[in-house]
Amino acid sequence: MELDASTQPGTPSYELAPKITAQKLAINVNPDDIDIQLTGGLVSKIANVLIPLIKSSVVPSIIDQVTTQAKTLIETTIDEDLKTYGNQQEIPFLSGVTADYAQLNGPTFTSDNVFQMGVNGTFFDAQDVQKPKVVPATFALRDASGKDAQAYLTDYTVVTALQASYQTGLDLDITYLLQTYLNLTVTTDVIG
Repeated sequence: MELDASTQPGTPSYELAPKITAQKLAINVNPDDIDIQLTGGLVSKIANVLIPLIKSSVVPSIIDQVTTQAKTLIETTIDEDLKTYGNQQEIPFLSGVTADYAQLNGPTFTSDNVFQMGVNGTFFDAQDVQKPKVVPATFALRDASGKDAQAYLTDYTVVTALQASYQTGLDLDITYLLQTYLNLTVTTDVIG
């Protein structure tokens, strides 16, 4: 399978969402690896003729259908979901706190054939959207001397999450949320 990654207008439309295009999709099945059993009076007598016919015509037709359906699924259903849900997500039980992870930089390949992409990483209160009081950090998307897979999270993301939570004006039981959803128990000893 060869997929191309690009961008498309998301939800909201002024932000970018990922888009996937299936350039090549090939399913290879060795007919020798397929077992077909035919039973019943007359059918079993002509099985030696019928089984090679099924392997040479019906199986390739099924593979073609699966290939076409997979390409359609990627380019319609998945891309539509990425367009609809690929930019922002309201976090359950956090009183409207929403994460914005729209694409900013990329997806691109660098001159040395490294895939890279930058995302927003801003949190806000969906009920009262305000410009964050902090400025996003600027940094290179990739450290050339680093590992093969790299991800960065700056204090901007953490600060906007805390500001959005505070802005809702509601009390949040962070200990309960961490324990329920991340199976992490926070005690004074842990914090200390």
